[in-house]
Amino acid sequence: MRQRGEQLPIYASDAVREKLGWIDDLMSPFCRVAWRNHPEQFSTLADRIELRAIALSTSSAFEIRTPDHRMLLAPAIPEISPELAAAVKTADTIIFDGTFWSNDELRAIRPGGKNAREMGHLPVKESLPLLREARAAHRIYIHINNTNPILGPDSRERRAVESAGVIVGYDGLEFEV
Repeated sequence: MRQRGEQLPIYASDAVREKLGWIDDLMSPFCRVAWRNHPEQFSTLADRIELRAIALSTSSAFEIRTPDHRMLLAPAIPEISPELAAAVKTADTIIFDGTFWSNDELRAIRPGGKNAREMGHLPVKESLPLLREARAAHRIYIHINNTNPILGPDSRERRAVESAGVIVGYDGLEFEV
């Protein structure tokens, strides 16, 4: 990055930029950051690659498309909006928030802690029906908390996810689009 002749573009909402403003100081010895609001309509990122954001109550999902492929990246999802549901239906690849299996999963281990929804995560057992019906060749849960029972290869929750045709993401996972 030190030799980078141009600014590093970072796409974020104003709320996210406010929370991540420290990145400017971190990056200043190497390059300058060019903060950009994420586009609500498809916008060209690079040759034949377009991006658009789907605004949600506390986060965003992103659609990335090329002439041959549509990917939905939804790493922190508080709810399924009509716009997000439509994007799931048209995506060829879906990478989706799998943080918690159930809303009170964390409270079972840490009494008094926040539940999944309070932390901005729709539980897997609520998003799974939507992903089960998706036409995407690749449907992958990511951002999985260590309390989530889908991490257990023999758990009934893992079997439910896999029988729906969804992959439990793991380090080193590769797939071809």
